[in-house]
Parts: sequence; C-alpha cells; structure tokens
Amino acid sequence: MCYYLGKQDDCYELTILRGFRDNWLCRQTNGNSLIQEYYNYAPAIVDKLNLAPDKDSIYSEINRCIYKCLSLIREQQFEMAKEAYIYMVRVLVHKFLSK
Repeated sequence: MCYYLGKQDDCYELTILRGFRDNWLCRQTNGNSLIQEYYNYAPAIVDKLNLAPDKDSIYSEINRCIYKCLSLIREQQFEMAKEAYIYMVRVLVHKFLSK
C-alpha cells in the first residue's frame, strides 16, 4: 500500500502499524496467527491487486481502512482497530484469493 502511494518503508503509517503489531497485537490470544496470516496472504493479494483494472479504487478503499485503523490506534481502541483490519484482509482474500 505505502509503496503504491510512494511512501517510504519508515513512513508514519507503517511505523504506527508496526508498533501496534509488535506491542499489542502479538500479545493477544490470536495475535500471532493474525500476523502470520498477513505474511501468508499479503504478497499474493498485492500481486493480484496490481493487475486489477480497478486497482486505484481498491487502493483508495484500503487507504481509508488503514487510516481508520490508525485513528483507532491513536485513540487506544486497539480491539476495534484489530477488527477493522481483520475485516479488510478477509474482504481482500475473498476478492483476490478465493477464486
């Protein structure tokens, strides 16, 4: 996502999301499995997404979801941020990997 938007690997968004992952999510009951799920699915989703004719609108929707998660993290609504992220990933898995 950040690569598509021309952002660096150490951009604000990734820094916040990594902190969330490393300091909160990994300590949750299913946190490590969610993190592993991301690493399993993300590369294939990005590959297929980049070939989609409507990729700009999909990336825009992903961007909105990420900023929603970032807002929830800043408000320390960690469980809600996790649920928003899970929903986004599941929608993308269904759209790009379920066929």
